[in-house]
Amino acid sequence: MDKEKKELLNEFVVSYLTTFKNIEELVSKPTVKYGLSFEHFTILREISLSPEPTTLTQLAENRGVTKGAVARQLKGLIINDLIEQDRRQKDRRFAYITLSEKGQEILNNVTGEVVERWDGWIDKFGADNAWKLLKLMNKLHEDILSDDLGRRYNLDILKNA
Repeated sequence: MDKEKKELLNEFVVSYLTTFKNIEELVSKPTVKYGLSFEHFTILREISLSPEPTTLTQLAENRGVTKGAVARQLKGLIINDLIEQDRRQKDRRFAYITLSEKGQEILNNVTGEVVERWDGWIDKFGADNAWKLLKLMNKLHEDILSDDLGRRYNLDILKNA
């Protein structure tokens, strides 16, 4: 490894430990008082913005994860009465997932708090810097992460969710 690459690696490790590793914790603060993870919030958000009831398979495909990974997240949402499953179709293995009234109320509350925090961050960081960072993060995803991790996300669905 040449000197520049070694320096980049060292700087990346420090940046990861001090910034990227903590981003999820920072953005998930509004969800904690409702007993939700940020991942739960994003699932509720995706379900609520879907024009039609969604399925476990659709959620997994959109996120680039297994159905088992999504099922584990949904279990907590079901236990807390935040989502409902409709199994009235001919094939009972297949369920449509929708938000419950309670789920919609909590989603509205968390969304309001997330938006408020986000506005404050953009005021401090600047929209231009935020767009630059997003472009770099998307490039990292497209050029490296999606191939190395074998994960492909349906970014159009996630962006519109």
